[in-house]
Amino acid sequence: MQSAMPRVLYVTQRDTVHDRRFLRAMCRAQVEVGVVRLSGAPAHRPLAPGVLDLSPRAGSVGRPGRTLRLRSHLRAACREFAPTVIHAGPIQQGAFLVGLAGLRPLISMSWGSDLLLGARNGVGRWKARWALSRSQLLLCDCQAVRKAALDLGAPQERIVVFPWGVDLDHFRPGRQAPLRRQAGLGA
Repeated sequence: MQSAMPRVLYVTQRDTVHDRRFLRAMCRAQVEVGVVRLSGAPAHRPLAPGVLDLSPRAGSVGRPGRTLRLRSHLRAACREFAPTVIHAGPIQQGAFLVGLAGLRPLISMSWGSDLLLGARNGVGRWKARWALSRSQLLLCDCQAVRKAALDLGAPQERIVVFPWGVDLDHFRPGRQAPLRRQAGLGA
């Protein structure tokens, strides 16, 4: 019997601190979460409790035929996990492969450099345009990325801009705040 909780399949290139933040936040929001790391590399640290790792085995996605194997792996992961929505990024890797696999609904998330640098020309630009055309929603963290997505043909009404902010667990300004006092912001 299927759970009443929403299920998000989170597709990413590797295992970064930003991926970890999103996975933890989804778990706190009472969402069932599965993750596919396209690199096939093992996670650097244990995943958040409750996250189902559906990543390909290390070494199973070698260069020849990699895209076709990853497409097949994503389809199999979706059959097994039955997500409500697929959240994928960077655009030319995760979102592109989800689109190539014909999986929906797709929420694409830009990592900034994928659209600001990787989509300037050539294959990177083509893959970004193609992936964005298959995305039901694009998440990005600033207006520069939003503009790049619009320039690539993403519909304005399907773009959500949200700033990621500062991780206060790692950055805690001390009691002394001379710059805040100089700026008239108090201490």
